[in-house]
Amino acid sequence: MKKILSTIILGIFGLLLPTKCGAVAGLRTTFGEVLIENLVIGETYNLREFVNLPLKVTNKGEEPINLQIEVIVPKKEEVKEGYEPIPSASWITLGQGYFVLGPGEDAITDVIISIPDDEKYLGKAYQTYIFSHTVGRPGVALGLQSRLLFTIAPTREGKVGKPVKPLATLNFEIVPHEIVLQNVPIGKKQSVKELSGKTLRILNPNDEAYMFKLESISLKDSLWKPKEKFEEVDPSFLTFSKLKFKVKGKSIKEIKLYLNFPRDELYAGKTYIFIIRAEVLEQEIPVSMYSKLYVTTER
Repeated sequence: MKKILSTIILGIFGLLLPTKCGAVAGLRTTFGEVLIENLVIGETYNLREFVNLPLKVTNKGEEPINLQIEVIVPKKEEVKEGYEPIPSASWITLGQGYFVLGPGEDAITDVIISIPDDEKYLGKAYQTYIFSHTVGRPGVALGLQSRLLFTIAPTREGKVGKPVKPLATLNFEIVPHEIVLQNVPIGKKQSVKELSGKTLRILNPNDEAYMFKLESISLKDSLWKPKEKFEEVDPSFLTFSKLKFKVKGKSIKEIKLYLNFPRDELYAGKTYIFIIRAEVLEQEIPVSMYSKLYVTTER
């Protein structure tokens, strides 16, 4: 069995929109970004088998939907630094690509990576997209884009080891998934709870306790592509009451957020986005989920 060194970055990515008839349409997936390292040429890898991670997309809307899942080869300008577009979409196979989902139902499919047996791929790093979108019905079209990255071992032999153990820690959540603040004063530390009544909560429904770490990260380190009106700002302007903490099994941990914009007119009257990453620590495979904070500052 070949050993795979893996990093899984799972954001709760979702769209929830009203339709013309008044119903709510929405998609949600925790398959945000996945990085698999040290794959071996000539081998085939099923993400469900090696990291207990099939692709799951949930219909969060109030109406049935037809869902299509496709593998997309990215453009060169879309790939992360250090990666290339996957040579062919045929390298990625989905167990199933089309689903009919009722409200609240899940589409679950295997994601299989097959590396051609050609030494020209040794040491390469590739990126592809998996695009999940509604089809075949009038109204609002919805789509979610997941990013899959992988590296290929520099030698044909690779490394021999045990398969990765199942990831029970995938079953946690960071809420709310986004917070929106208006007219935030600059020049002094502000409590998000005092401004909005909201805190960040980590939900651990597992039987055992887990350690978590919170970070405010830059856009380039995340999957998010904000709307044009949102600007990126120094992530350190957002801080937390605790950075590392344990959440007991079947419990919730509440964390306070603080904003501290410098007293500079440069930051006045603008709308910014902050990306919050919650990572499970002390695991064989790191697992992370994301939340967003949108902030409009006072003029």
